[in-house]
Amino acid sequence: MLRNLILIWVILTALLVASKSFGETVLFVGGEYTTTTSVTVKWDASEGAEFYEIRADWIDVSPNVQYNLGRTMETQFDVFFPRSGHFKLFVRAGAWSETSQEELFSEWSDSTDATCSSVNGEPMGWRVVKKLDTPVW
Repeated sequence: MLRNLILIWVILTALLVASKSFGETVLFVGGEYTTTTSVTVKWDASEGAEFYEIRADWIDVSPNVQYNLGRTMETQFDVFFPRSGHFKLFVRAGAWSETSQEELFSEWSDSTDATCSSVNGEPMGWRVVKKLDTPVW
C-alpha cells in the first residue's frame, strides 16, 4: 500500500519537448525531429522526484532495442543517440524509499504519447530521426 502511494506521489507529469542542441538545426516535420547530433529533452518537475531516468527505444527493429541513456537530477537531458535510426524517448521519475530500502519509479512517459508530450506548447507526440554523421576525410 505504501509503495503504491509513493509511486503515485512521484508520477511524472512530463511535457517532453525537443529543442535545438549545440548549434545543430533540429528539423521538425510531421511528428519527427531530424538531427545529426543530439537533442535536448525537457520535462516538468515531478513533486517528490529525486532523480529522472531517460531511455531511448530504437524502433527500426522488432522487438525494439532499449538504450538506457542515464540519470539526472535536472529536468532536462542532452540525448546523444547510440546509432542512427528512428527513436522514441522515455522519461520516468524516481525516488529512494527509506521504508522499503529501494528505489521507486513512476511509469515511463513516452514522447509519442500526445497526452504527456508537446511540441511548441501544443499536445503532440513526436520521435527523433538520428541521421548518419557527415564523414570526416
